[in-house]
Amino acid sequence: EAVLANTTTGSSLIQEDIHREDGIHPGCIIVPCAIAMGEQYGLSGKAVIESIVKGYQFLCRVGKCVVTSEFNSRGFRPTTIMGPFANAVTAGSLLGLSEDELVSAVGIAGNFSCGVNEWAHTGASEVYFQNGFSAAGGILAAEAAKRGVTGSESILEGSDGSCNAYGLSKEALYSSVKNDDVLEICKVVFKGAPTCNFNQGAAALALLAANDGVRPEDIESGTLWTNTRGTLYPGVDSIGPFDTTMQAKMSQQYTFAALLTYGKPVNDAFRDYHNGQILNLVSRLKLRSKPEYDLIYPARMQGEVELVMKDGRVLHYKTEEGNFYNNEQVD
Repeated sequence: EAVLANTTTGSSLIQEDIHREDGIHPGCIIVPCAIAMGEQYGLSGKAVIESIVKGYQFLCRVGKCVVTSEFNSRGFRPTTIMGPFANAVTAGSLLGLSEDELVSAVGIAGNFSCGVNEWAHTGASEVYFQNGFSAAGGILAAEAAKRGVTGSESILEGSDGSCNAYGLSKEALYSSVKNDDVLEICKVVFKGAPTCNFNQGAAALALLAANDGVRPEDIESGTLWTNTRGTLYPGVDSIGPFDTTMQAKMSQQYTFAALLTYGKPVNDAFRDYHNGQILNLVSRLKLRSKPEYDLIYPARMQGEVELVMKDGRVLHYKTEEGNFYNNEQVD
């Protein structure tokens, strides 16, 4: 129950960490699990930290298999489909599972995968609970394996396993299993604005324009450019209407207009979705993709905007990276 509550709460701002190679948000799944298990069983801080690193390592390696057009087109949510596997490993580590038990835990966890993206269209609050269900499912899987329940060792790559069910890439899955010293937890970044991952480029552009003195009321029209996946992700290419904060946070047009208006990446900007000035600019913005941005994604979230001003000027802003923070900047 603690993991369900804390993961759900931790996801509610939509300002999580993110593993760039697959778009998964590991922290809100793994960290509440490790802390709750450590507290329940009276484990050391060292054991808790080690379990977090193991959970990140498994999730971020295996999670690369979600980067397929088939997975995306089916409307599944990467973090919640892969999250139970991560917590099977995190919780399994803290429970001291044997290798065979850990394999079973991962196999059982595949049956807890959940989450589709219809919330991005409707703005429903179910999205906040998806991570909670996913996180709790991984713990249940580990606990079941500890008590002798067996899971399929081929749960991911089997003929009727997760790859086949969700359209995951078996090639990416196989290539991710490698022995090296790279810790995936060191590769995550943190959203600088409380909005969708695909909107972090627009957030950076809005702040550039705001710092340059651009005012929303002086803009006649504008065009935003990002990568193709960003334009196709549910809820991103939207000019409203907006009935909830979540719908505002998913819209790239709203993200740009709201942060230009507020001049800073604050949550209040996304709660202000009835603001006439923001909505007026949103209605004047188009979102387009550029093939050149597909070549660099997901390593970087590039973007640009062209603003046609009411006085006839045309302003152009470009960013080589979205509004993300790395570990050093967070510290």
